[in-house]
Amino acid sequence: MTILRRRLLQSLPLLSLVAAKPQSSDGGVTTTDLVLNCDTAAAPALARAADRFRERTGVQVRIFPTSPGLLLPQLTRKVQNDLLFTQGPIMAAAAA
Repeated sequence: MTILRRRLLQSLPLLSLVAAKPQSSDGGVTTTDLVLNCDTAAAPALARAADRFRERTGVQVRIFPTSPGLLLPQLTRKVQNDLLFTQGPIMAAAAA
């Protein structure tokens, strides 16, 4: 399945929706950083989106580009991932 660059860039605003900085009125802990694992090809575009997200919210997004074939094994081994950005078939396999 080929992902068009335009489609990828259109989905980048989802990063800010999925990982919005929590607003705590009771003095509780707020998020200061997030971990995002993604396909290696998506890393440059996601890094730019993460920079903008950090500018707006103060939340650092740490990006770990990974081969698509290694994302599912990481999930099964419970590697810390706050966000996962990959191809549709891999996400479907992860959900299954």
